[in-house]
Amino acid sequence: NRIIKIDISGKIVDLSENNWQTIIPEFEDRIIEKFRIVQDKLFLWTLKDVVNYMDVYDLSGNHIKSIEFPSSGGIGRMFGQPDASDVYLSFASYSAPFSVYKLNVNSLELSLWEKDELPVNTDDLISEQLFTTSKDGTKVTMFVLRHKDTKLDGTAKTILYGYGGFGQITQPWFSTLIIPWLEQGGIYVDAVIRGGGEYGESWYNAGRRMNKQNSFDDFYAIAEYLIANKYTRPESLAIEGGSNGGLMTGVALTQRPELFGAVISEVPVLDMIRFLYFNDFEYGNPNQNEAEYHYIRAYSPYANVKQYPYPPVLFLSADSDSRVDPMHARKMTAILQDTSTSNNPVLLRIEKNAGHNGADLVSSKIEKAADVYSFLNYVLK
Repeated sequence: NRIIKIDISGKIVDLSENNWQTIIPEFEDRIIEKFRIVQDKLFLWTLKDVVNYMDVYDLSGNHIKSIEFPSSGGIGRMFGQPDASDVYLSFASYSAPFSVYKLNVNSLELSLWEKDELPVNTDDLISEQLFTTSKDGTKVTMFVLRHKDTKLDGTAKTILYGYGGFGQITQPWFSTLIIPWLEQGGIYVDAVIRGGGEYGESWYNAGRRMNKQNSFDDFYAIAEYLIANKYTRPESLAIEGGSNGGLMTGVALTQRPELFGAVISEVPVLDMIRFLYFNDFEYGNPNQNEAEYHYIRAYSPYANVKQYPYPPVLFLSADSDSRVDPMHARKMTAILQDTSTSNNPVLLRIEKNAGHNGADLVSSKIEKAADVYSFLNYVLK
């Protein structure tokens, strides 16, 4: 989490720490994501509260300028040769579609070069970042996206999405598939929870292995905030997640079923005791470590289904998923259909000729989104 310079002028290069010169030290309030050198300037991407910032330094580490973007969002790749006079940056946010900006390396002036043109007015979309406190007092954040005409009276049908694993960073992004949900008065929320990499290594470690329950508690805290502050209510709140996020929605279903009106669990890991391709570094190994076995079994969704009036559930999987076998979704569907004491639907959707990331056809993605939204509009109150 710092930028160093190493003298490589000698015939034998000394790579030891004695030959390191810190150009940009570690930040206290943000993490360094990446950097790029163009001409005699160093362009630095940092992440603070899950929002990207760009600053320009000289090669001695002196700050030259902060580059201001039109909104809070995610800065993608920089395109341009090391000696270029202009470079190009990709940028997107929850309410701003993918755009490319041109940055003059000499003047450091930023101008819009190209953007996606969509048949919707994105100015009607409101994106806000909110904070709340998790069970153990940790501050967690979320991004809430809605149409400007959506009333915050606690009745809006809401999708709460989360992942929280493998150090992956949740950043502002733009998806056209969310637009129909927003235009119908729905709210979409992206949860930032421990297990990701948004606040560095300690944030990641606090949500994995024997700390995995923190991820789930963070997710519940965000759901409770949305309900308490009249964004939605339990019977109007759906949760969604895929892969590791599918595990989280399965855990939420078995630990806090009263908190949600519907569950969407996509390519999920649900039987944690019999996860054949186990990620020891992420979850632990219940086959070789007794303490980890008991910890994992305590939250494994399949092991904790009981007779209860569960909310409506839709599992989505793929028949050729080599990362998470569809048997997880199949088994969980079967046990819930057999055990749930409510009349709520428990459905399983299997994508044909698709893997862990779904089918690669645009039509398939649209059909899946249509099925999910149809299901939610039918079951949410």
